[in-house]
Amino acid sequence: MKKIFYSFIVIAALSLVGCSGDNDPNDGRFFDDPESGWVTFNLGSIAEPLPNFAYGIAGCEVESRQIIVPLLLDAPTNKDGLQVEYTITDFEGTSEGVISHSGYAVFPKGSLEGTITIDYPETIESSIGFVITLTETSRNNVVIGHPDDTEPVTYIVRINKGNRDSLLGISEDTFVELEEEDELTYLISQGAASNEIIISNISKLFTDDSVSETRVFINEDGTISGPDFSENFLYFNGDVAADFYVGDIEGTYDACEGVIDLSFKLRFGTTTTGVQNVVLNRIYPN
Repeated sequence: MKKIFYSFIVIAALSLVGCSGDNDPNDGRFFDDPESGWVTFNLGSIAEPLPNFAYGIAGCEVESRQIIVPLLLDAPTNKDGLQVEYTITDFEGTSEGVISHSGYAVFPKGSLEGTITIDYPETIESSIGFVITLTETSRNNVVIGHPDDTEPVTYIVRINKGNRDSLLGISEDTFVELEEEDELTYLISQGAASNEIIISNISKLFTDDSVSETRVFINEDGTISGPDFSENFLYFNGDVAADFYVGDIEGTYDACEGVIDLSFKLRFGTTTTGVQNVVLNRIYPN
């Protein structure tokens, strides 16, 4: 029944890029100069997409306090190496004086893949969010962004702290799928309230052809709750011609481990179902 849901991490049509000199990934635009091309953030392929964001977690004694942002050079070759400059613009908190980075990405000689490395401390005062924007390359035969503006030149990075924000990212449930089924994934993002998260597409546990956003409150004592069911629409069930809502939310969480044990009941009309349970484990950041 399940299908992997990746629309939240794929924001454009993506193309596979080969590393062989026999493959011309820029569609013949630069036959006279095999090192000509363009640079974008690497979001993988349709078959194997990569997130269009990167998260780190502070205050949880994680092994690595480094964020690696992948970039892609769309050109037949890169014999001379390449550097790409970028800017950082905060949208939450202040990154200056907290993170450390070089200010440019490096594509080693012979490689079509580059990286931006962001280091951050174990302890920060509060969560930080910023946008990385690619601005300029070290060679005039390489431009920023796809010529048709189909691939991104900006990338969101967060360094999360605290119970609510440490749960943000991508999670999987613990259900055992049949051989022909794929694992569902759930995007967990910030809600409007300071202790609120939004869990995407819990409705897919009940029907494939649906999208949803479920509100959950993260309490300081390690428990979870939710708003009144009337404020938590899940999906429309055509079989009974009724709107389904999520009510009676309860459970627990472990922010550093990224585990949410969520129980709830479905409400439609005057009917309430039995308790539904799903355990979500964060798979990114891991």
